[in-house]
Amino acid sequence: MPFSSDLGEFEKQVKNCLEKADLTVQIIGEQYGEVLEGTNKSVIELQNELATDYYTKSLSEVEHSLHRLIWMPLFLRPSSDQQKLYLDRLRDDISSTSGAEIIQTPLEILKTIIHTRLELFERDKMLTLRRVKEKSDKKYVYLLFDQKDESYVEYLKTEISNRNISVIVPDFSGKQVDLLQQHRESLIKSDGVLLFANSNLNWLNSKINDVIKAPGFGKPSAFEAKAVLIKDASISKDEIANFGDLIMLNGDKKGEKTTDLSPFIDKIALL
Repeated sequence: MPFSSDLGEFEKQVKNCLEKADLTVQIIGEQYGEVLEGTNKSVIELQNELATDYYTKSLSEVEHSLHRLIWMPLFLRPSSDQQKLYLDRLRDDISSTSGAEIIQTPLEILKTIIHTRLELFERDKMLTLRRVKEKSDKKYVYLLFDQKDESYVEYLKTEISNRNISVIVPDFSGKQVDLLQQHRESLIKSDGVLLFANSNLNWLNSKINDVIKAPGFGKPSAFEAKAVLIKDASISKDEIANFGDLIMLNGDKKGEKTTDLSPFIDKIALL
C-alpha cells in the first residue's frame, strides 16, 4: 500500500504494518530515497528506525516478536554521499539494525530465503499449538553447550534432574536445517534455559540472541529463569551482549564441578 507523505501519518501506517507482520524485508538500494517534510531522514531510514524500535519493544511481549531482514543487491554502489553515509551507519552501528539480518545476495536467493523463513514460522506456530494442547506439570530446562564440552556438563544434568526437572540437550547429529528446528523446538518447550560456556564468547552471544528470539519462534510464555554458567570464570559479565535478566553462575576457577545452581533451579523447581 502507498504510504502517506505526512510524517505523522506515515509513522502510524508503518507501525500498523509492523504489528501485523511476522517478517519484514527492507530493500536498500543505491538511492537514499524520499525525505518527508519535518525530517531530514529518508522514508527508508525512518522505516528501519521504526522497525528497530518495534523489535526492541516486542522482545518483552511473548505474544509477538518481529523477524527482520535487510537486503542489499550485490555490488551495491550508492549514488550519493548521503546514501553512502547511511550504508556505513547500517554496517557499523549494531543498535540501528537490532534484530535484523543483513544479507547481500542475488534477488532470487532472497526469494528463497523468504520462502524458507515463512515455512519455518508456520511450523513453529503449529508446534506451539501442539505444546499448549499437551499441557503438562513437568518442568523442562534446556541445557545449551558446545559439543566439545559435552562430557563436562554431565554433572549439570544430574544436578538439575535431581530437582525433578527434565533436561533437554542439543542434538549434534543430522542436517543443519533439522538441528535448527530441533533447537527452536527445545526453546519453545523449555521452562528455563542454562547456557554453559567455556571461553567462546561469540558462541555464547549467538545463543543468547536465540533465547531472546524465542517468542518469535512460537514460545507461548516467558522463561521462568535464564542463566549463564562460565567455566573457569573465563568470561566476565561485562563482555556478554544483551545480558538483561540472565543469572550469572561462575564456575570454579580451578575447573572443579562445584557450582551452586540453586539461584537458577529454585526459580523453576516444582514446589
